[in-house]
Amino acid sequence: MTGKALSPAFIGAYVPGTGSLSNGMLLQSSPGVPLGFAKQPGTLVMPRFGLAYDLTGDGKTALRAGGGVFYLTEDDGVNFGLKTVWGQQPGILTANVYNQNISNFVTGSGYTFPTAIGGLSLSTRPVFYNYDFGIQRDLGHSLLLDMKYVGALGRHLIGAVNVNELPLGAYFAHPDPTLPNSPCSAAAGSISGCLLNNLIRPYPGYGDISIMTDGVSSNYNALQSTLNRRYAHGLQFGVTYTYSKSMDYSSSTRAAGATATPTYLPANRNYGPSDFDQRQVMTVNWQYDIPGFKSGNKMVSGITRNWQYSGVASFSDGVPLTITPILLANTLGGGDSQRVNFSCNPNYSRSGRSVTNYFNTSCIQYPGATYGNEGRNIINGPGRNNFDMALFRNFNVGNERRVLTFRYETYNTFNHLQLNTIDTSPRYSPAGAQINPTFGQALTAYPARQMQLSLRLRF
Repeated sequence: MTGKALSPAFIGAYVPGTGSLSNGMLLQSSPGVPLGFAKQPGTLVMPRFGLAYDLTGDGKTALRAGGGVFYLTEDDGVNFGLKTVWGQQPGILTANVYNQNISNFVTGSGYTFPTAIGGLSLSTRPVFYNYDFGIQRDLGHSLLLDMKYVGALGRHLIGAVNVNELPLGAYFAHPDPTLPNSPCSAAAGSISGCLLNNLIRPYPGYGDISIMTDGVSSNYNALQSTLNRRYAHGLQFGVTYTYSKSMDYSSSTRAAGATATPTYLPANRNYGPSDFDQRQVMTVNWQYDIPGFKSGNKMVSGITRNWQYSGVASFSDGVPLTITPILLANTLGGGDSQRVNFSCNPNYSRSGRSVTNYFNTSCIQYPGATYGNEGRNIINGPGRNNFDMALFRNFNVGNERRVLTFRYETYNTFNHLQLNTIDTSPRYSPAGAQINPTFGQALTAYPARQMQLSLRLRF
């Protein structure tokens, strides 16, 4: 437009002083834009229902049921802000300079490139339907048992969709006219022969456009049980056990890449276990007043009395993981994110897992020029088996107003190896070879056993 020649680094930049850098963006003051960029929902009816019934008439067995409707006027206030004003055009424009110094940037000679932006639907109505049904029973001996079914349905939940994703194959359909002899194909696996993505997107002038819509749903079903012993005869304890399953299309309004709502593929590609799904979780807590020796010797009696022992033990399945490949060659030329191909079930049994071979990597294949058949959250993540314990005693120092407390605490008392981070990112060369040496291995673990001693004087 100006006849000025620049280096190839500026390909894709806006020509200074031409056009609008925020074409299509709406301001709060634009006609028809509601306050907060969202239509107000008006009056929302959210009924509740609750029932408690003495099943046996003796006050020891209670039947309980309940349910309710819960609307959310916004799903994530911080992310709503990110999608409307924070870091977005036209409020913020980022300029870039190449092969120059800071003085050129300060004088305004930088160039602006298309950036990623966000938006949201004007009307969102996230809603949850929660319900439960259970029985409580007094078992005597200070024991109370509670067992119930708990369910929740999420509808019209917020999910992110990139509406400016390149269509499948679009990248390879637009060779760079200035490089007529350079290949632009999946086989080449190079960007040198093709136009930049921002030049051929459906909405030119912008990078990714992440729109928050209310098009996803979720469901949760669980058996929840607790057994509590009220403090009696120096002992109290509690046991909780949950067997559950949580399924959704996206577990975060900030999901991106392979975990975002697909743009072109069916949404059920993303339907799977929630990112936080843990099928089985069990915890045990206790406190016990250790009996002291009854002895005529005051020293022996004084040392052994008033000790207390407490602890918490937790056992849980791990959260699921998704294989996220890193492809050094562009094989799709656009479209939704690729996943790997599964040729078998990659999950080992618990006894078959190891630090260097957590899952069967031979089941995971290079996707090539396909989307891959992997579902979401297929890999079983590492669970936990942990004990924390404490031994403590209070000593009166002269009178009850001065108390010296001694505590001896251990964390991960039995020093169980508890894996944390698993490398789930295969790295494929342009030829399709997996070149990540730590793929399928455990990278980190929770801390080993820790012990601490403390003395506290209260006066």
